Amino acid sequence: MNLKKDKRRIEKKSSRTAAMTCVCRASSFYEKSPYYKSNDNIALQLLPKFIHLLIKSKRIRSFLLKKLIPKGIYEYVIARTKVVDEIFLNAISDNFNQILLFGAGFDSRGIRLIGENEKTSIFELDVTTTISDKLKQYKKRKIDLGKIIFVEIDFNTEKIEDKLKMAGFQYNKKRIRK
Repeated sequence: MNLKKDKRRIEKKSSRTAAMTCVCRASSFYEKSPYYKSNDNIALQLLPKFIHLLIKSKRIRSFLLKKLIPKGIYEYVIARTKVVDEIFLNAISDNFNQILLFGAGFDSRGIRLIGENEKTSIFELDVTTTISDKLKQYKKRKIDLGKIIFVEIDFNTEKIEDKLKMAGFQYNKKRIRK
């Protein structure tokens, strides 16, 4: 691969890593084993219909995962998703005022795990192209965004601290006052 040619791809198209992670999470929705099974029905909705139909079949899903994704990546993505979901849920139950999802990609935690919690603000930080594509899919599928605050950033030229501050992220504020 020509890295010079592909170096600035992220400025024109959303992240391939975000897309493949979304496919893995959507695939895990159909798993039977509790080690692989997820509740990420939002990832399913973000995929094109034909991919959704393909991964529904265990045989086709297994074939695609073996051919399209390097060995061990599917397991890594599912394990990481389960761990971060647990951390996210703990932060909500511990009354955190805000949660930052750094490099959020096509993450759906702010929708599928926030529940009735109206007090916690979810900040999703990522490049403009990925956020834009994600928002298009949410809108197209009429998915309610709740209170998610999307923070677009060019990691090469902009400071994370500045972008978060402009979006209303409050440093050093951890818990909601009761």
